[in-house]
Formats: sequence, structure tokens, C-alpha cells
Amino acid sequence: MDTYTFCTALGKEEANRQLRIHYENWVTEKDIGALAAAGINSLRIPVGDWMFNPYEPFSGCTTGVAMRTTVSLTLHLKRLLFEHWPIRQAEWAGTFDVENHNYSSINYSNLNHSIVVVEAIINRYKGHKAVMEIEPVNEPWELTPIKVLKEYYWKSYKRVKALALLWKFIIHDSFRFGLAFWADFLRGCPDIALDTHIYQAWNSPGTIEDFFSNACQQKYVITKMEDAMMPVIVGEWSIGTDNCAMWLNGFNDNLPGFPKVQCHMVDCPINSTYLGDGFPGTPLDETKPIQGPYSTGMCEPSFGKCPVNSQSFFHQYDDAALTRALTLKKLNGVAVGHGWYFWNFKTEIHYKVEFFGLGSSGRIPQERVKVPQR
Repeated sequence: MDTYTFCTALGKEEANRQLRIHYENWVTEKDIGALAAAGINSLRIPVGDWMFNPYEPFSGCTTGVAMRTTVSLTLHLKRLLFEHWPIRQAEWAGTFDVENHNYSSINYSNLNHSIVVVEAIINRYKGHKAVMEIEPVNEPWELTPIKVLKEYYWKSYKRVKALALLWKFIIHDSFRFGLAFWADFLRGCPDIALDTHIYQAWNSPGTIEDFFSNACQQKYVITKMEDAMMPVIVGEWSIGTDNCAMWLNGFNDNLPGFPKVQCHMVDCPINSTYLGDGFPGTPLDETKPIQGPYSTGMCEPSFGKCPVNSQSFFHQYDDAALTRALTLKKLNGVAVGHGWYFWNFKTEIHYKVEFFGLGSSGRIPQERVKVPQR
């Protein structure tokens, strides 16, 4: 469920009420303090274009960002703001022709709107000591015309350097992490870095040795990119090895053909851990099967059970030990760059994509959580 659909379905007043409760309870000052205590020195915050250039059906969206930015300053954490859109990745740049597999038109109105939003974000936070970086769009689609994307990045970079000279400027690789795409881009420009997202959840099923090898290989790929062009940040990574995490690919949805393994089922949170009482659908009715809207793949709660990452696909007898081993190999890989951000800090039931869950169980040893200073 994306924010746009959520707000459209409920109306801006009810959506605003529910989202404010979510903002107040899901990311708390205590959470941010716990991250700082664990050695984390930078947080990556998604911000929507509608937050800084409001339009229907959104209303009152910046309160949560303001609170967390203030808390971060108190705890000496840096912030990276990155922009999200309420539309599919392919549609951000224009109209994509599925049959011909290319863009039939480029939406320069969207691109220019994004530049306006970037400028608004800079003007709002350029004097804030906790905000140090900006990424002008998160995960642009891999088929976005590279020339169009680079032009957007270049215009955004010039806005940043004109208005917030000391800020770092981060570009996402658009799932094209290779010298052929980025070797000469922004060459010689100061305060830049390339963001890449490294997941194994969408990998083809294989042996644990395959996943170990893939995790270890990342350090060589990252080092090669850093040596040839610019600093690299791993803006997202986790320990998930399959698509079983509920709603990973959307509300009551999954990608066609996924998940590709037998998922593990656990008790769902019957009472929400952050919404409070009186919300539709809470407490969860354990007597009901899968509820609509229906989609592809297994991703929905049923009879009080929720799918999470498989704990037996690799025929492991000790999933905790296997997860710790994979975590250490991944840390060795991502640590050679100029920083990393684990996705995500907290979930309700999915410990393999939860920093707190992995840390509290010893699967991310605190002595290994050392983010290189930029």
C-alpha cells in the first residue's frame, strides 16, 4: 500500500489522523537513541515530493521528519534525505511502452517538478546541522533513459552546490552498478557518491555457499567502482534471502513467480504494536483466511499466521548461526565503501530485515557495526 493510495482511499483527514499516530509511535526518540548507542552515525530518511510541494490527497506530512531531524542533532547523527514519488518507478520519467520496451515520451513536467522539490528540501534544511546529504530520487527504474537521468542529476547537483555548498550529493545507480554507466559522470565534482542497493532476496534459489560467495564478492565490485570513479554508499542491504517477508513487494502483493521457496509461518501480531486501539482490522481476526484484495504469490496473513523468511531452505539445523555467518560476510563486503544503511531498523516480525532484531540476538555483533567516516 503506497501512501498515495492510502490517502486516496481514506481521505486526507482520516489518513492524516492514522499516519500521525503511526509517525508518533513507529520511529521514536528511544529508537533513534538505540541506533546511536549501537554505533550507527547516519540515518537515511525517505521524503515524498508531496511533503514539500503539497497536492491532493496529502496533508500535513513534514511533522515526523522535523521531529526526527531534531532528535538526530541532539544525538549527533547525520541525516541523508532521499526523494520518493507516489507513482511507479517507470512512470516518473515518462510513458513506458511495454510492448516495444522503451519510452514513448519523456515527462519533463515530472522532472522539472522534482527539481522544484529538491530546491524546497534544500531551502528547508540547509541550515540544519544534522542534515548533510541529499539523494534527489530513490531507485529510478533501470530502463529510465540514462541520458535523461544524468541530466536530472546534474541539474539537482547544481541546485545543491548553489544553495547548500557543504552538503554531499548522492546519486542512485538506477540498478546499473557498472563503470559503463557512471565512469565519467560528475568526474572532478566534489562531494558526490554513488548509492547502490544490494539485496539477495530477489536472487534465484541456490545453496548457502552461493549466497556466501555472492556476499563476499561485493567487496571487490565496490572497491573496483571506488577506485575508478567515486565513493560508493550501500544505501540499502539486509539479510533476507527470499521474498517471503509479508508485503515486501506491496500490500497483499508479490512479484509474479515469487516467493520461490517454502516460507516459514509465524504468529501474526494480533494487536498492532504501533497503531493503538480502534483501527479497522485490529485486532486481527485469527479465524479468517486470506482477505482481499487478492494478488499473486503468498504474502498475506491467514488464520492468524504470517509468512516470514524461510528457515529451512538451506537445510540448516541452526538458522541463527547461519544468519550470523551471512551477516558477517555481508558486513565485510559493504564495509569497504564509504558507508552503508541497513534496511530496515525495525519490523514487527521479520528479524532478517530488522537491525534491532539482528542486533539484540547477536547476529550483528556491535563491535562490527563501525560505519566509515566520510
